Amino acid sequence: LRSGRIESHHLDNAIHAIAKDETLKIAGKTVSHYDVLRAHLLLDITAPSDESVAALVDRKHSINSEILALTQNNSNGSTPKLTDRKSSGAEIRQLSQTLDPKIDASDEADQLGKEMIKWCEAFLDEGHASWQMPEREKGFYAAWKSLASLEWSPCGIKNSAKKIKELPASPEEALELHLDALAIPEEIRQEYLSLELTALCGWASFINWRAEHSDYDWQVAYPIDLVQYLAVRLFYERELVAQSCREQLKIEGNYDAIVSHIQNREPVSSASPKEIARLSAAWRLTMLGEALQLSAKDLIEADPSTLSQLLEWLDEFPDSKHGSVWLEAHEAGYQDKLIEKIHSEALSLEKSDGKSETRPLAQLMFCIDVRSEPFRRNLESVGNYETIGFAGFFGIPMRCRAFGQHHLTDQLPAIVAPQYVVHEVP
Repeated sequence: LRSGRIESHHLDNAIHAIAKDETLKIAGKTVSHYDVLRAHLLLDITAPSDESVAALVDRKHSINSEILALTQNNSNGSTPKLTDRKSSGAEIRQLSQTLDPKIDASDEADQLGKEMIKWCEAFLDEGHASWQMPEREKGFYAAWKSLASLEWSPCGIKNSAKKIKELPASPEEALELHLDALAIPEEIRQEYLSLELTALCGWASFINWRAEHSDYDWQVAYPIDLVQYLAVRLFYERELVAQSCREQLKIEGNYDAIVSHIQNREPVSSASPKEIARLSAAWRLTMLGEALQLSAKDLIEADPSTLSQLLEWLDEFPDSKHGSVWLEAHEAGYQDKLIEKIHSEALSLEKSDGKSETRPLAQLMFCIDVRSEPFRRNLESVGNYETIGFAGFFGIPMRCRAFGQHHLTDQLPAIVAPQYVVHEVP
């Protein structure tokens, strides 16, 4: 945005697409949901860590003037006077006393993504890899058990080869063994395993699909299911939890020991969780206020419910959602420039020919399925639009291997099962 590669009006359009039609009044100034999203997008007003929030407040943090200029300039061309004033720590602490934020328990679990992705992408390859994983015909768990025992200390696990070799041959037995070692209570095992599956939702979903389609060629050749996946995943979790608990916390790596440690541990700060949450909320509101030209006094005197609503708007737009908005704005600029080039070229050709032909405003291609006919008929009736029918499926539910390819592709609607296998040969 600063360099001009993204233009303000494209960014504004992308934000307006997700903004609610809601406003608040603070110190006589109208603040919209759009204003808050825009400031958050430019400043990333994310809650600081519990350990750093007090130091951040007392540092009298101020927004970089160049960034502040971006937050206070909209695409309408207006340039308001910048209010780059430093809010004092005393003002932020005074504001914090008027707030009553929610205290959310943070999830500090480190996920086992990379190791599981490595094994999933190797096992679930469908003919694309130049070097295929051996022993896949044994199934995912058995193939992993055979190969992983040859690795040297994966994820830093000590004596991993010996531990993997000693695991049961049955994935069901191995999974039970891991759950028992972690001491996961029976009544929460379902929820615990659900969390493990959603940690890598894409791979788990594909494995579930493969297991449900037992006649799928790749599943017939190389079987896998969620029990096998969990038996592998929980081996790493069990070992890493035990290792981390011993080395860092000096406790056993199981559910009971960890819960007891959390309940009895000393707080990282002399401040109470409530005080920390209030300071964090006040710091975020102060950052937002500077972007929206609201002083600390304006915020302190504002209605608490109004401040709660501002915090809720910030929470509903976490930084994990920012990337898609930036991408939307960036692509809009690219599209505008591309269309401008095409339009300029078309005008140039039209002038050189000395005449212009009536061209359709758009061409639209549909399946020749009879359900597409009303769309085509109505589109052509309202303007200079040309529609084209194309046969995508000829009633032959087939699986096809194209010439020079090593994998099969289903050439049929998703709800139909293939009945024929077709090979393209010279």
